[in-house]
Amino acid sequence: MKIIKNKKDPEFKNNKKLTAKQELFCQNYIKNDELRWNATLAYDEAYKIELDEKKRERLTDEDWKEIYWSSDYNKAYNTCSVNWSKLLRLTKIQERNVELLNELLNDKKIDSRLAQIIFKWRDADSLNAIKVYNDLKQRVIIKTETELKLDEKSQKLINKLALE
Repeated sequence: MKIIKNKKDPEFKNNKKLTAKQELFCQNYIKNDELRWNATLAYDEAYKIELDEKKRERLTDEDWKEIYWSSDYNKAYNTCSVNWSKLLRLTKIQERNVELLNELLNDKKIDSRLAQIIFKWRDADSLNAIKVYNDLKQRVIIKTETELKLDEKSQKLINKLALE
């Protein structure tokens, strides 16, 4: 467990191809329901830091002032926090996360969530997000009817053009 300082470290180079651990980090960060959007825990899971197994203790000095980053857990958590931040700045990680998000946001999943809202919940935020998604994908066409009144001369002209 170390904080990567060397820019030549292969984990933090911006090569085109992701390492297996980087791919696992992206999968955890985007697709894992328990870890989604929690980069620290996604990093912990991908890089096997095992935060859950680290000793969590509050250490204090002789004046009972807390000594920060002294326990094994705090050191490991700090390592995860620093390193995920470096990972998320890599272009290849950002591009992969966009790919994974696009896999998650598809018509079938959106329709499934909409069905949940209709039959179970009244979740205004999700409903608004679905409306925006449908607008972006142009999945809903709003039909409007207009009544156009033409004078007799214009109507005859339109009928004549329609017959030709």
